Amino acid sequence: MSLALSRAAHGMSLAVLCCGLVVALGFAAAYPDRVLWPALLALAVMFPMVWFVQRHRTLRAGLAYLAIGAGATYVHTITYALAVPHVLDDLTLWLAPPKIVLVLVAAGGVGLGRAVVWLLAGYVVAEVSASVALVLAGVPYVFDLLTLALLLEAIGVCLLAFLSVRGAVRAHPRLQHAAREELLDDLRSRMEVRAAALMHDTILSHLAAIASSSGAELDDRQKEQIDRDLQILSGQEWINSASDTTAAADSLDRASPLRDAIAQVRDEGLEVTGTGDFGSVLRLSPEQAQALGLAAKQCLVNVIKHSGVMTAEVAVYASDDEVSVMIIDAGRGFSEASVGSDRLGLRASVQSRIESVGGLVQVWSTPGAGTSVLIQFPVGETAQVPPQTGPSRLVSGPLPTITLGDRGPGDAGPAS
Repeated sequence: MSLALSRAAHGMSLAVLCCGLVVALGFAAAYPDRVLWPALLALAVMFPMVWFVQRHRTLRAGLAYLAIGAGATYVHTITYALAVPHVLDDLTLWLAPPKIVLVLVAAGGVGLGRAVVWLLAGYVVAEVSASVALVLAGVPYVFDLLTLALLLEAIGVCLLAFLSVRGAVRAHPRLQHAAREELLDDLRSRMEVRAAALMHDTILSHLAAIASSSGAELDDRQKEQIDRDLQILSGQEWINSASDTTAAADSLDRASPLRDAIAQVRDEGLEVTGTGDFGSVLRLSPEQAQALGLAAKQCLVNVIKHSGVMTAEVAVYASDDEVSVMIIDAGRGFSEASVGSDRLGLRASVQSRIESVGGLVQVWSTPGAGTSVLIQFPVGETAQVPPQTGPSRLVSGPLPTITLGDRGPGDAGPAS
């Protein structure tokens, strides 16, 4: 604020000096037989001093400015008083330019107190210099109302600036606190989404597997998976999983989470066909690739649990600004009304997880006609789209028609 006021005041000073030069040149043209060049010289000297005090905002620079300005004001005033005394009989406007420039040196101060002191110092120096010049020239002194009005206006501007800054300083801690609370709320929301998705992927899935198990004991594969998930839940790895997956995905193939998801459900007996361009998954960020793998696995697990079929298709296709993955099955399907609010599979493990990294999920399903889940991520310049914050609705209706490009010999490679 102090720097802004200083630059404004010195800009005004330069404008006033230019006006003073024009006035002096006008008098010189009107009275060519009078000696008026010292007034022009006095104003010209003030130009570099304005630059100097703006460049060096120190006490010494301010005092030097006042000293040289006092001399320039004296020379300017006595030149007019000796050359054209009749124009000063009842109007001191022609003497104001150097005095105004002296008053405006106050903008070099920092804080209200220092600014007012500089303003008053400049005003006193200007009036004393001009008064001495008028007395020595034998011209009666006339009070300069213009310079006084400028002084009061400058003090008022400094006062308003000081009060506004004080208000901003008082409000700053509250703004910081509000920003911190907003950040914490966002972190809590992201943590809750991650926790809900992890709970569904591990605890609820294992409980469902145990409840549906027909044998007296779980097989070794289920025991190993439950033990691994318990170690994750009992530690803190899941909290820091985002940073860990970022480091891993930066050095590995970002399509691997999707391939791993397909491989895991194939181990459970689901026949998965991969179509499209799996290489486009490499365009995703590490967080998006990890979220895609986990969400795709949940969709494929849902096929095993709820569709009544053991076949599914994973189609990947991309445009210049988007990567899309579709998981399709021809099972029994469902209607939106049949999905209870306590069902977390699609909502927590798929939709919330994908939306937390800036993606979008759409679900189409018709009873008896299968289900399609479309996962879309913006890439390139559109990747800065903020994540969705509101809950998404499950879309029930006819399946969309997806047209994939001609498959080349290597298109399904990453899914095989």
